[in-house]
Amino acid sequence: MPHPVESLRIGLGHADGLVSPSQVILDDWRDVVPGYIWPNYPPQEAYENLVHRSAGAPDAIFSYDMTDPEKPLVVLTERKGSENDIVIGWGGSISHVDSFYYSGVVDGLIKLMEENPRVVFKFCGNEDRLDFLFREFPKDRFVRQPGVSADHWPQVVASFDIGIAPMDMRVVEDNTGAGNDGYSYDERRSALKLVEYVCAGVPFVATDCAPYKELGRFGKLTENGADNWYKALKSRVDGLDHFREEAAKNRKWAMKRLTQEANAEKLIQLYIRIGEETQAKRGMKM
Repeated sequence: MPHPVESLRIGLGHADGLVSPSQVILDDWRDVVPGYIWPNYPPQEAYENLVHRSAGAPDAIFSYDMTDPEKPLVVLTERKGSENDIVIGWGGSISHVDSFYYSGVVDGLIKLMEENPRVVFKFCGNEDRLDFLFREFPKDRFVRQPGVSADHWPQVVASFDIGIAPMDMRVVEDNTGAGNDGYSYDERRSALKLVEYVCAGVPFVATDCAPYKELGRFGKLTENGADNWYKALKSRVDGLDHFREEAAKNRKWAMKRLTQEANAEKLIQLYIRIGEETQAKRGMKM
């Protein structure tokens, strides 16, 4: 067992419970600590009053006027000539490089762009290690949205016509001794990307993987590979009006079920359960 994993095992052995949005992670450590699933949920306030980009409207880029660093002002700059663009978008942390490199989504996007001049890809964040891939896109079809605050992120999501959630599906060892080796590193992530898309009312295409099984029904799941990504994205582009309507309906459902506020009482009950089960186990050991 690698030293960092062994250190984590020792630390978790002192815990009464492990709370994670990933069932795969809980299974990794099932022999060390009791696991409790808890999905990631966004705050309701951030998503309830979103302004969606309507069909035929120009796309805009978020930035900040930092004249007063204590009170930065949001600046929205329309992209020239973007009125008829179909914006396929993604944003996230710097840990997703392999998700793009190994999923085939970039080649799938390139093929779609070559046949449909309206399709552009908006990449949100300051990650630059994928630039060598993005340079393969047709000219002027790649748009970079700089990083924004968490408060403004939902509005960026709402600017997408279609959201994507690629995952790297190369299987890795769990290294915990649990024998939970049939999953990739990315399958130990949460479903937050899909939660954000559904709460924002954005149609999506995502890699068919463990964390996305439950919410996949609200969009399109695909096996990895350039052709698979191309076909899945093309299906959303060709039926965009229909999928926008479906996403708007799904958003109403999500705002009642997938926000922090909608699940606050359940979280309280989860911690009560952890406490009760811990006390029961301690009583049995006395």
